[in-house]
Amino acid sequence: MKVITFTVMGKGKFPLDMLRYDQCFPCDGISVHNTEADTVAVRPVKLISIASSGITSLRWASFNWYVDFATVQVYNDYTS
Repeated sequence: MKVITFTVMGKGKFPLDMLRYDQCFPCDGISVHNTEADTVAVRPVKLISIASSGITSLRWASFNWYVDFATVQVYNDYTS
């Protein structure tokens, strides 16, 4: 299994369906709060994904949320 941690940045309504699409979830309480806020200020949301296909940065961008590529970390599980 591959685990990916990354941060998305955006404002306005958070695209909750992207959590299902990229098989990810917020990694801390602040990120959970930032998915619920609907503000005009740009805010970060830190996520953890278990998607075998990786994250879909272009789909995030279609919702005006952007992957901060400097935060992307990939962890491979070589035990399986």
